[in-house]
Amino acid sequence: MNFKIIILVTIVCFCQTSFAQTKEIDSLSNLLIAPKQDTSSVIRMISLSKALVEKNRYDTALKYATQALSLSEKIAYLKGIASSHTAIGNAFSGLLKYADALKNYTEAFNIHMKRGDKTAIAESYYNIGSANYKLDRDPE
Repeated sequence: MNFKIIILVTIVCFCQTSFAQTKEIDSLSNLLIAPKQDTSSVIRMISLSKALVEKNRYDTALKYATQALSLSEKIAYLKGIASSHTAIGNAFSGLLKYADALKNYTEAFNIHMKRGDKTAIAESYYNIGSANYKLDRDPE
Protein backbone atom coordinates (compact mmCIF):
# COMPACT_ATOMS: atom_id res chain seq x y z
CA MET A 1 0.00 0.00 0.00
CA ASN A 2 2.73 2.49 0.97
CA PHE A 3 4.64 1.63 -2.21
CA LYS A 4 1.60 2.51 -4.35
CA ILE A 5 1.26 5.86 -2.58
CA ILE A 6 4.93 6.65 -3.14
CA ILE A 7 4.62 5.84 -6.84
CA LEU A 8 1.48 7.97 -7.15
CA VAL A 9 3.11 10.94 -5.42
CA THR A 10 6.21 10.59 -7.63
CA ILE A 11 4.10 10.57 -10.79
CA VAL A 12 2.11 13.62 -9.68
CA CYS A 13 5.30 15.56 -8.83
CA PHE A 14 6.88 14.64 -12.17
CA CYS A 15 3.82 15.81 -14.09
CA GLN A 16 3.75 19.11 -12.21
CA THR A 17 7.44 19.72 -12.94
CA SER A 18 6.94 18.97 -16.61
CA PHE A 19 3.91 21.26 -16.75
CA ALA A 20 5.80 24.04 -14.97
CA GLN A 21 8.66 23.86 -17.51
CA THR A 22 6.21 23.93 -20.41
CA LYS A 23 4.43 26.89 -18.82
CA GLU A 24 7.78 28.69 -18.47
CA ILE A 25 8.57 28.07 -22.15
CA ASP A 26 5.13 29.32 -23.21
CA SER A 27 5.41 32.40 -21.01
CA LEU A 28 8.86 33.32 -22.33
CA SER A 29 7.76 32.66 -25.93
CA ASN A 30 4.79 34.99 -25.50
CA LEU A 31 7.06 37.77 -24.22
CA LEU A 32 9.15 37.49 -27.37
CA ILE A 33 6.32 37.87 -29.88
CA ALA A 34 7.14 41.55 -30.38
CA PRO A 35 10.50 41.85 -28.66
CA LYS A 36 12.18 45.13 -27.92
CA GLN A 37 15.76 45.57 -29.00
CA ASP A 38 17.17 45.67 -25.46
CA THR A 39 18.98 43.62 -22.85
CA SER A 40 15.75 42.27 -21.35
CA SER A 41 14.93 40.62 -24.69
CA VAL A 42 18.38 39.03 -24.75
CA ILE A 43 17.90 37.72 -21.22
CA ARG A 44 14.48 36.27 -22.15
CA MET A 45 15.84 34.56 -25.26
CA ILE A 46 18.69 33.02 -23.28
CA SER A 47 16.28 31.89 -20.55
CA LEU A 48 14.02 30.37 -23.19
CA SER A 49 16.98 28.61 -24.77
CA LYS A 50 17.96 27.14 -21.38
CA ALA A 51 14.40 25.92 -20.74
CA LEU A 52 14.28 24.33 -24.19
CA VAL A 53 17.59 22.53 -23.60
CA GLU A 54 16.10 21.07 -20.41
CA LYS A 55 13.20 19.75 -22.54
CA ASN A 56 15.66 18.28 -25.12
CA ARG A 57 14.44 20.70 -27.80
CA TYR A 58 17.96 21.54 -28.92
CA ASP A 59 17.23 22.88 -32.41
CA THR A 60 14.74 25.43 -31.08
CA ALA A 61 17.08 26.27 -28.20
CA LEU A 62 19.84 26.92 -30.73
CA LYS A 63 17.54 29.22 -32.70
CA TYR A 64 16.76 31.42 -29.68
CA ALA A 65 20.37 31.44 -28.46
CA THR A 66 21.53 32.52 -31.91
CA GLN A 67 18.92 35.29 -31.97
CA ALA A 68 20.12 36.40 -28.53
CA LEU A 69 23.69 36.51 -29.83
CA SER A 70 22.68 38.58 -32.84
CA LEU A 71 20.77 41.09 -30.73
CA SER A 72 23.54 41.23 -28.11
CA GLU A 73 26.08 42.06 -30.79
CA LYS A 74 23.73 44.67 -32.32
CA ILE A 75 23.29 46.49 -28.99
CA ALA A 76 26.90 45.83 -27.84
CA TYR A 77 25.80 43.88 -24.75
CA LEU A 78 28.99 42.03 -23.81
CA LYS A 79 27.47 39.91 -21.04
CA GLY A 80 24.68 38.89 -23.43
CA ILE A 81 27.20 37.93 -26.10
CA ALA A 82 29.02 35.68 -23.65
CA SER A 83 25.81 34.17 -22.26
CA SER A 84 24.53 33.58 -25.79
CA HIS A 85 27.71 31.70 -26.68
CA THR A 86 27.23 29.53 -23.59
CA ALA A 87 23.60 28.85 -24.53
CA ILE A 88 24.64 28.01 -28.11
CA GLY A 89 27.30 25.68 -26.72
CA ASN A 90 24.72 23.96 -24.52
CA ALA A 91 22.41 23.43 -27.52
CA PHE A 92 25.27 22.05 -29.61
CA SER A 93 26.27 19.77 -26.75
CA GLY A 94 22.72 18.43 -26.64
CA LEU A 95 22.93 17.82 -30.39
CA LEU A 96 26.21 15.91 -29.75
CA LYS A 97 28.16 18.51 -31.75
CA TYR A 98 30.90 18.85 -29.18
CA ALA A 99 33.43 20.65 -31.40
CA ASP A 100 30.86 23.39 -32.08
CA ALA A 101 29.99 23.47 -28.37
CA LEU A 102 33.68 23.83 -27.48
CA LYS A 103 34.10 26.71 -29.93
CA ASN A 104 31.22 28.62 -28.33
CA TYR A 105 32.28 27.81 -24.77
CA THR A 106 35.74 29.17 -25.61
CA GLU A 107 34.23 32.37 -27.03
CA ALA A 108 32.20 32.79 -23.83
CA PHE A 109 35.32 32.16 -21.72
CA ASN A 110 37.31 34.83 -23.56
CA ILE A 111 34.58 37.41 -23.02
CA HIS A 112 34.16 36.49 -19.35
CA MET A 113 37.93 36.90 -18.91
CA LYS A 114 37.75 40.42 -20.39
CA ARG A 115 34.83 41.25 -18.09
CA GLY A 116 36.52 39.73 -15.02
CA ASP A 117 33.41 37.73 -14.09
CA LYS A 118 34.93 35.00 -11.90
CA THR A 119 31.75 32.94 -11.54
CA ALA A 120 31.19 32.91 -15.29
CA ILE A 121 34.87 32.08 -15.85
CA ALA A 122 34.50 29.05 -13.58
CA GLU A 123 31.36 27.97 -15.48
CA SER A 124 33.27 28.33 -18.74
CA TYR A 125 36.14 26.19 -17.44
CA TYR A 126 33.62 23.49 -16.57
CA ASN A 127 31.92 23.70 -19.97
CA ILE A 128 35.22 23.62 -21.85
CA GLY A 129 36.42 20.66 -19.78
CA SER A 130 33.16 18.82 -20.33
CA ALA A 131 33.27 19.36 -24.10
CA ASN A 132 36.90 18.22 -24.25
CA TYR A 133 36.03 15.14 -22.22
CA LYS A 134 33.21 14.29 -24.61
CA LEU A 135 35.60 14.81 -27.52
CA ASP A 136 37.94 12.44 -25.65
CA ARG A 137 40.90 14.76 -25.65
CA ASP A 138 42.97 16.87 -23.30
CA PRO A 139 42.17 20.58 -23.10
CA GLU A 140 44.53 22.82 -25.04
